[in-house]
Amino acid sequence: MSHVDYLAEAGAHWILAVKGNQPNLHRQLAGVPWQAVPDVFQPAAARSAPSRP
Repeated sequence: MSHVDYLAEAGAHWILAVKGNQPNLHRQLAGVPWQAVPDVFQPAAARSAPSRP
């Protein structure tokens, strides 16, 4: 199991930093359609606010 798999299964938050000395990875990530990737961020206020009818 990779570190990323472990963190994802644990529900952890993580950030991946890609440095310029990783040209292949940098090129692959540059080709990802980031606008199509869902944003799962929710501010703390949105998570803890009570629902209203």
